Amino acid sequence: MKIVHVIFSGLGGHGNVVFPLIENEFGKLYNNHLVFYGVDEVNQDYIQKCNQLNIPSHVIPKKQKRYLKASRLFKEYLTKTNPDVIIIHNNELIITASKFAKRNNAISIYVEHENNQSKSKFLHFLSKYALKKADAVVCLNENMIAENQTLYGNKGRVELIQNGIDTFLFKPTVKTDKIIFGLAGRMVEVKDHHNLLIAFSKIVNEYPLSELHLAGDGPLKISLKKQAIKLGISPNVKFLGLLSENEMVNFYQNISIYSHATHAENMSTAILQAMASELPIITSDIENNKLIVKDEVNGWLYQSGNHEDLYQKMKMAIESQSQLEEIGKKNRETIVAFYSANKMAQNYIQLIQSLT
Repeated sequence: MKIVHVIFSGLGGHGNVVFPLIENEFGKLYNNHLVFYGVDEVNQDYIQKCNQLNIPSHVIPKKQKRYLKASRLFKEYLTKTNPDVIIIHNNELIITASKFAKRNNAISIYVEHENNQSKSKFLHFLSKYALKKADAVVCLNENMIAENQTLYGNKGRVELIQNGIDTFLFKPTVKTDKIIFGLAGRMVEVKDHHNLLIAFSKIVNEYPLSELHLAGDGPLKISLKKQAIKLGISPNVKFLGLLSENEMVNFYQNISIYSHATHAENMSTAILQAMASELPIITSDIENNKLIVKDEVNGWLYQSGNHEDLYQKMKMAIESQSQLEEIGKKNRETIVAFYSANKMAQNYIQLIQSLT
């Protein structure tokens, strides 16, 4: 069977889901094709990965808030490729995908990556459309299923498939004795980089040699650099930019505590990757984070948007230095047991088999 996956063109969570899926049993069973879609240029790490795996790929660029041309190009691509299954990870093309599937006896599957708190009205419309028109909607956790039923009704087929992590790639190494916090994510408003910098500035006052490593890029990068200078912590903060997959492995292995400051999440692959790397986690107390991180068990939860509470949790992590190794080991055990790429692949295989 020929399967087309549509993912965001820039570095992010979609690629962290699809490539481990294809590298698993899923890739052996199906003829996979990738479509890179979005306003960002295609990440070259993705192109290299496609070449290594011998996966045909196609690029559909779009301009900000303009969808019609991209939709037309996608329709032309589907007509030419004629897939049996279309898996949409970027919801802006779900209308085109579902209409093509209906006309051509194919299957459309929509994966709900976007959290409801950060959706625009248009994205809410697309989620509701997918629930009615796609052959199946995949949600990443129980909270998303419940929220979508409340928002959009109880129509359509919904499947729970959690993201999976390549635990052979993301693995621990000997940890540094230095205090190094890290965050991987796009520098956008939905993340909480600004409050993380404020909290970290208080950490630096007490632990002057501590560091904060920030992986990622985005529209807020310049303002964040200015904020670090204003807070007097610029020498302690490393802006690493966009990292390749192997560089991300090194990123997690080089830090001691993963601090995922954010206002909203669905299921964070970055948190899962950090846990697979045997790191303790500090993150906000939003509901979807609480499904993964238990306060003072495998990490610490701070009150979302509260930089003082975030500082206190960062300080608690430092003062719990003797427990961090044990916390990290338990985190990896959790990922291997419940969030492996193999488990995710088997769930997607079962879903497709049930739809054909």
